[in-house]
Parts: sequence; C-alpha cells; structure tokens
Amino acid sequence: MKFLIDRSRDVITGKTDLEELHKFKRFPVFMGCTENPEKEDLLVDMTFWISKSSGMIQLNPVLPLEIVYQESHGSGFIGNSWASHHQKFAEFITKFSPKSVLEIGGGHGILAKNTKKLCCLDWTILEP
Repeated sequence: MKFLIDRSRDVITGKTDLEELHKFKRFPVFMGCTENPEKEDLLVDMTFWISKSSGMIQLNPVLPLEIVYQESHGSGFIGNSWASHHQKFAEFITKFSPKSVLEIGGGHGILAKNTKKLCCLDWTILEP
C-alpha cells in the first residue's frame, strides 16, 4: 500500500539488524465500532520486528498517524470491561517488580495510576 512507511532500521540505534517476530495478516486499522459496513474497514498486515542488538520491538511498516488516529476510539477508558482490564493488567505488571515502565500510547494514564497504587515505580508515557 502506498501510504505505508518503511521502518527497516531500529528506531533507537538506527541499525538494520531487524528480525521478523510475528505478523497479523489483514489486521483492522481502526479498533472501535463504526456505522460503516465491514467491507469498508481498512485492513493491513501488522508485523512486529525485533532489533537483535538492542532488543527493541517495533512495527514495520507503519501507518501514518493521521490514518491510525483519524478518530477517537475510546480505548481504555469507557466501560467496566476496560476498567477491569486495566486493574488486572496492573496486577500482572506488579508480579514482575519492575523499577520503571515506558508505556507507548497510554495518554489517559489509567494503567499507570492503577499500577502505581500497587507498587512504587517510575512510569513514563510516550504519546504520539
């Protein structure tokens, strides 16, 4: 697809030592409910890669942000299912006793707040 952005280098080190880990074929770009017919959904392969030298896991290729975030999908903060998910995920995280966490795309901060109630750690959120 013409709009995909090649990310064939480690985003931190710039090295080209990436190895494919897993691919989800025809993954839906928008993760929410719409009133549009299913046949109009944008589906793109989502492929995770790892840098053998740094351990950095990243997507390649990636979609432009204006496509991924073309409208809000209410992820993570609407409904009891999400509240339960964040609480259980916080409990799971604390089992590993991390000293710090880098959360990418956690703009609402709910997971960070839930986890920090259970243990003391540094939490950084990177929001595109």
